[in-house]
Amino acid sequence: MNRQQAIKLLTESIVEAIRKRGEEAFVISLQKVPVITGALRNSGYEINIDNGMELGFGKPYASSVERGWSGGTINVPTYRKSKGTIVRAYSYFSPPREGQHFIEKSMTESFSKLNEEFDSQLRQRFRKVRKV
Repeated sequence: MNRQQAIKLLTESIVEAIRKRGEEAFVISLQKVPVITGALRNSGYEINIDNGMELGFGKPYASSVERGWSGGTINVPTYRKSKGTIVRAYSYFSPPREGQHFIEKSMTESFSKLNEEFDSQLRQRFRKVRKV
């Protein structure tokens, strides 16, 4: 095995280990996300990217549920309901809320096993190289 093959083997093992841990973190986060209507949970996504994966929740309020909210005035712009009724812009005060940290907790839980996953991926790839 030359240097380039070794680097490729290591890189593929790292990326695959990150993806496996990320997939597990996503599943755990779906179990930990607070559910009132289910809209936040249903907005969850996971995407494989070049060097790993991305996971998240697409609702605009996902970040404040995860990290918390310091409180303050929320401005709602004018909008039209599905039946055509127009709701004029309004404001209201929202009290502070503590973050739920459902993504952080799932990442911590899953990625605590990253070393074992990397070791497993590396061994699988090394066995394949040795057979060739």
